[in-house]
Amino acid sequence: MEPQNPALPFPEITTREAFGQALQALNTTGWTYRDLMDKCRASGAGLDHRTIGTWFTGSNLPSRKLWDDFRVLLGHLGVYDEQAERWIATARKVSKARNSGDVVPYRGLDSYGTQDAPYFFGRDTLVRSVLSNVRELHETGGGALLVVGSSGAGKTSLLQAGVRPALAAGDVEGSAEWSVLSFAATPTPLTGLARTLADRADQSPDDVAADLRADPNRAAYHLDRIHPPTPASAPRGRGALVIVDQIEQALIADREQPTGELTGFLTALQAVTAGPGGAIVVLGLRADQYGAAQDNLQLQALTRGRQVSVTPMDDHELRAVIAEPALKNGVVPEAGFVELVMREVTARTDRTGHHTALLPQLSHALRTTWLAGGGRMTGRTTAMPAAWTARSPIQRNRCSPD
Repeated sequence: MEPQNPALPFPEITTREAFGQALQALNTTGWTYRDLMDKCRASGAGLDHRTIGTWFTGSNLPSRKLWDDFRVLLGHLGVYDEQAERWIATARKVSKARNSGDVVPYRGLDSYGTQDAPYFFGRDTLVRSVLSNVRELHETGGGALLVVGSSGAGKTSLLQAGVRPALAAGDVEGSAEWSVLSFAATPTPLTGLARTLADRADQSPDDVAADLRADPNRAAYHLDRIHPPTPASAPRGRGALVIVDQIEQALIADREQPTGELTGFLTALQAVTAGPGGAIVVLGLRADQYGAAQDNLQLQALTRGRQVSVTPMDDHELRAVIAEPALKNGVVPEAGFVELVMREVTARTDRTGHHTALLPQLSHALRTTWLAGGGRMTGRTTAMPAAWTARSPIQRNRCSPD
């Protein structure tokens, strides 16, 4: 039995992120997630290191069916009895808050993450298109897909709040058991890949980065440590997905100052997708860099021309974006509210397929309206005109990292 830990959950814990930070504070010994997994399993709890990791990072909260296992974990962190029950109560409170009207169901200028999936609407057709490609790549042993869209179109949200939850729900056969790695490319994408692989395998990021720089093909070895291929998987993919967002950053950096970083990175991705039993890679690309992507023969060889375009929404999809998040929280928009917003959007775009660059402003206006109305969506509190005119045309195009 571990000695009693004096650390208590912070009274101000109201978010999953704060929950994870408080949990990390209990780990005074510095155990890795695998260390904690081994200790929990020795005590009869069937936790794996990935689940423990999501709790410590604030990505997830212990669900009701895992509360007993969570108590075992807390015991190894020196938390027992009343303190442990306080942690359980905190997890229940935070989880309940995320599923109640206390949650603002609109993300504003921020992208939607996996935790926001219940409030992500309007992209069902695109999600199905990406899943169809992922399914085909899985059936043929691995490969890569490019997801292309203009700035603000919602590429990040599509992948994180649309595609990832669908895979976790098993929308592709066996995908509920897949390993998913996700990171933004940045100008040094090989470093980002190394950090992501190292984090999942409890290794030193510097060591993995040095290994990949010496031989980018070693990325396949490091992925094997996280999700080994099995003979039963061939000729299918192994069931591992790597999402690389904002690949344009690496393309721009390579064009401005070639260092070999992009070449090494694409070689690493080629290694992990090599079949049979290869992984699936999905790359998000800003449309203004599409020409640079086309000119990169290594990238074209990786994707083999397979891509999905993030297209403008039609009226039906846009109505879903406006109304469905509020309805999910049990709030019915005031009669005429949706039509009011639709008229405002149509006046700004003068088209039936609404320009993707408008989406961040729309989401910002809806969030502001929700907050101004105290959780009510009415024409009297709509912030659509103010949210639009508050930004210059240049700012409008730069307001979202998507």
